[in-house]
Amino acid sequence: YNDFLMAEDLAGLLFVANLGAIEFHPLHSRCGTIDQPDYAFFDLDPFEPASFEDVRAVARHVRAALDALGLESYPKISGATGMQIYVPVTPGHTYEETRAFVGAIGRAILRADPERVTMEWDISKRTGKVFVDHNMNRLGANIASAYSVRPEPGATVSTPLTWEEVEAGATPQDFTIATVHERFAEVGDLFRGVAE
Repeated sequence: YNDFLMAEDLAGLLFVANLGAIEFHPLHSRCGTIDQPDYAFFDLDPFEPASFEDVRAVARHVRAALDALGLESYPKISGATGMQIYVPVTPGHTYEETRAFVGAIGRAILRADPERVTMEWDISKRTGKVFVDHNMNRLGANIASAYSVRPEPGATVSTPLTWEEVEAGATPQDFTIATVHERFAEVGDLFRGVAE
């Protein structure tokens, strides 16, 4: 068994920050239902020379697929080079089901845009494309949480977006520890739909 640190309140978060932690990488499920994910997500990672515009283009494909299925989606800039798109799921689904769902949509997007999209496991074959990583939908995997500071130049922050901001050309460098507090005060918690 693994022991995991739980920060359940402000004092817990301050304790972790005092340890020198920069990033927060939570699991994809709550403690009471550790084997059932709270969401499915599409992890979009660009491999040079793919640009963040390529990431946005693939994100639009994901949104179109999810909209066609009548599913609500929440984009989040990773704070580094990529983007994640979250789909909240009702309790009772397994990680295998969410991984298969994301994988099936990823493969459909790959067929629709093979010049821009890859699902290759061999890293050397991802060059110049956006990798749709469906395998991160598994028990024990983790990615940077919403609102986590990232160890990147400018101290970027993993930031939930609106789809309008994605379309308008938002980039990871737009959201840093110097800019996000005003933003959060203005737009509120755009990730609430996923968390709840």
